[in-house]
Amino acid sequence: MEIPKNPNRGLKIMNSWGKKKTIFVPIDSNGHSVKVYVCGPTVYDSAHLGHARAYLTFDIIMRVLADYFGYDLFYVMNITDVDDKIILRARQNYLFDRYLEAGHGLEQVLKDVEKGVEMVKAKHQKRIEGLQKDVEQLLSDKESKRKEKEAKELTEIISDEKLKLQNVINAKTKADDYLKKEAKLPEVEKV
Repeated sequence: MEIPKNPNRGLKIMNSWGKKKTIFVPIDSNGHSVKVYVCGPTVYDSAHLGHARAYLTFDIIMRVLADYFGYDLFYVMNITDVDDKIILRARQNYLFDRYLEAGHGLEQVLKDVEKGVEMVKAKHQKRIEGLQKDVEQLLSDKESKRKEKEAKELTEIISDEKLKLQNVINAKTKADDYLKKEAKLPEVEKV
């Protein structure tokens, strides 16, 4: 395949900022070299499919850029080994180990789990209520399209928060069912 001489090789990419397809033109002077920096995985827990997705997705994109469009690539992917998630997970593990060492009985563990679930539910419900008020306020004054767009974005965030809340409720239900089945405990109150 012959590589076109001009920097515009027919490649269009989705510009997430403007939400439209834009012609891809490298910023180097000859239009032939492309430098790519990709945020790689943050390794704070066991490997999972999301890690593989980062490698696979960008490997395919790099191959298309190099083999099909003929760009010279300089490709860098980081692996984050210390960040807020890792520090938080380490703190959680430390506190959990201390909790286990304290020798709490199963009844106390169940009470503590219930208290934690209620706190998480309350957090999500409060966020949903606040976002709903923001949406109502934006929609009450329809003077611009921008406000409608912001309201739509907030509505999407509300949907995400509702999904998170439902996930907490589902996880609690599964845990209750498991405990009733495995530990033969008396009926655990549903959330």
